Amino acid sequence: MRILTRMRRIAFAASPSGLSFVLLSWILVLASSYAQNSSLSIGGKLKLNQTIISGGKEFELGFFTPRGSASNQRYLGIWYYNITQTVVWVANRENPIAADDSDAALVLSDNGDAVILDGSGKTVWSAGVSTPSPNGTFARLDDTGNFVITQASTGVPLWESFRHPTDTFLRDMRFSRNTTTKQALVWTSWKSATDPSPGQFSLGLDHNSSELYLWNGSVPIWRTGLLKGRTFTGVTTMSAFYIFGFNPETNGDEFSISVSPSFAGKMRFVLDYTGSIVEYRWNESSGKWFDYWGRPSNKCDSYNRCGAFGICDPSRSSICSCLPGFEQSSGGCARRIPVGCAGNSSSGPGSDSSGFLTIPAVKPPDQALWIRSIQSKDDCQAVCLNNCSCTAFAYAPDLECMIWTGRLLDIQQFPSPGNGVDIYLRLDRSEL
Repeated sequence: MRILTRMRRIAFAASPSGLSFVLLSWILVLASSYAQNSSLSIGGKLKLNQTIISGGKEFELGFFTPRGSASNQRYLGIWYYNITQTVVWVANRENPIAADDSDAALVLSDNGDAVILDGSGKTVWSAGVSTPSPNGTFARLDDTGNFVITQASTGVPLWESFRHPTDTFLRDMRFSRNTTTKQALVWTSWKSATDPSPGQFSLGLDHNSSELYLWNGSVPIWRTGLLKGRTFTGVTTMSAFYIFGFNPETNGDEFSISVSPSFAGKMRFVLDYTGSIVEYRWNESSGKWFDYWGRPSNKCDSYNRCGAFGICDPSRSSICSCLPGFEQSSGGCARRIPVGCAGNSSSGPGSDSSGFLTIPAVKPPDQALWIRSIQSKDDCQAVCLNNCSCTAFAYAPDLECMIWTGRLLDIQQFPSPGNGVDIYLRLDRSEL
């Protein structure tokens, strides 16, 4: 019976109409591996062998197995279209799908949520969207690399992958923080080169300032320094690399920083599984990615390398030294002569025995207190003098008044004026 059936199929295929039918069938099979549109509507399904391609053919979304992986597990991800696997986002990082689960799929459910279902119908991953009026809701992959679930009637995004980053920052993304809850978007490294599950390194905005921190677990290992104008004070090469710089913006209860690089081509920042932040740029002529910028780049980039009241200078053979007026001590440096302080006593701030020494062109210490109502260096100095716990201050038009109380941490010396900021270190007058 099987042979007869096969012979009938061969005879049918030999006729002109049969040839047309077979050709059409193959076209349909091939087409089933690709989605013709860049979006999914309610009830839409994306299977393991299918992909969605953005309108301008910049990015592609589908299931993949990491290059070099021996596990052969599948993840839903976004990668650059027509470039050797370069994944920029992963959905089910902690719950991969078995490669032989041919019935698994991404589905835009009846309530407007994007969910990954395995072959048994179990939810493997969910965007977590629930809308009372899902009709007209659709999910679309933009040419920015952003996968967005949108309510068609209002045009309002209900969910977007840019708000749930993995290890890659793309040019249209934003570093952001809720100014009320202090919750910030966090980028997390892969566990290894072949394992997209969350690794030990993370990157995001500080809870209270305009600087970015790189953490190993909960321990800071690098920071950018504060945003001064459109560049970070702790990254000396930034003004040369980013003509248009970083753009801070406050919108309601959200503070965010976007990037406006001078480079118009494909680029991405990746938080590597080794703990490095690397910017890659695409070279069209060679058809390859190349490393353009990276941090940490020297020993002084390591957070608080020289301890409290120490300063790190990568140009010196012995990179660590104590700030003027301080000497080596356990965990860093300590004052040689304690500072006498009258504070805000009736004698006035000038009655104490302290003064200020300029430390030029440094990465400002961590944990600054911002005094935003101060409009001049003299007024900022007065604020510091009136606080007996104040150990240093800095003032710049783009940063306003900053003071530090207690220990000074993570100071780095930069090679020339114009980099970093000048800080004014409080010392006993005999040390000046």
